[in-house]
Amino acid sequence: MVSSISQEVLLASQRAINFLIPSLKDRIPITWRTIPLPFLYYFPFFLMAYLTRRPDTYLIRILLLPITLCGIVAAAYRFVWTPPELNVYNWGQCLLAAVTLAKSVEYALAEEGILKVGETRPGQLKGKEKEGSNGHAGSVVHRGLSFVPPAIYDAVEVMHTLRGLQWKFGQG
Repeated sequence: MVSSISQEVLLASQRAINFLIPSLKDRIPITWRTIPLPFLYYFPFFLMAYLTRRPDTYLIRILLLPITLCGIVAAAYRFVWTPPELNVYNWGQCLLAAVTLAKSVEYALAEEGILKVGETRPGQLKGKEKEGSNGHAGSVVHRGLSFVPPAIYDAVEVMHTLRGLQWKFGQG
């Protein structure tokens, strides 16, 4: 009985891995028609970046993590560039997957979210930073493009930052 259960678990895990990472002959070649498909798998990553800049979303981010990781791995290994001169893009696609996998884990496990320098919670400044230099409330600083909603701007900004300038994780 025990060996059959362990064999079932082994077979199920092997099928799950083969579903995410198909063999070379079963991969989908990237063409003009199929190029949007890998980007759809990154939607949970964008949602995770959005949630990391919203307060009290820790549990949602933890629950979203397995879907995000599976989607990124599937986007990296399910699609392949077939022309020989474009083979380097396969490498870049997997490198992007490695970076976004690490960022997804970081976003999910940061309990308070990804904070900017001077924030106590996402979007909320500490006590002294709230006031202007003369003791009056400071003006609100709007960053980015005026037609992009601030929440989407925050998500895109946190997705594209690597060094952490102006972010709490970038401080020594």
